[in-house]
Amino acid sequence: MIFRLPSGEEEAILRHLDHREKNGYERQPIEVELTAEGEEIINAITYLAPPHNPHFLGDAPLSDMASQIIDAHGPSGSNLAYLLELEKELVAHGIRDSHIETLALAVRKLQSQCGHPFRESR
Repeated sequence: MIFRLPSGEEEAILRHLDHREKNGYERQPIEVELTAEGEEIINAITYLAPPHNPHFLGDAPLSDMASQIIDAHGPSGSNLAYLLELEKELVAHGIRDSHIETLALAVRKLQSQCGHPFRESR
């Protein structure tokens, strides 16, 4: 999904995103094809976790990812809350993402084994 930032609000929004993503992600410019045929290409940005980041797992086993997600917290809250909210919003919008679904299932399974159920902080 791609978002167009409201005119005049770009700097404030990017400052907020830079702060939110500061514990593991770097802003990267990308080109996005807006049509399947590649007829319209625009410049955009995304946030990526670089391999030199100490929290970067790469192609780690699912159990390692689940463990890290349960324990990780950043300036905007827990990684666990982020994952479960992302899963919820994807479902609400009719979007199926097998990786997110599998990861959320692994996190819930690990939580039940450890006796640490997720509790929303809101």
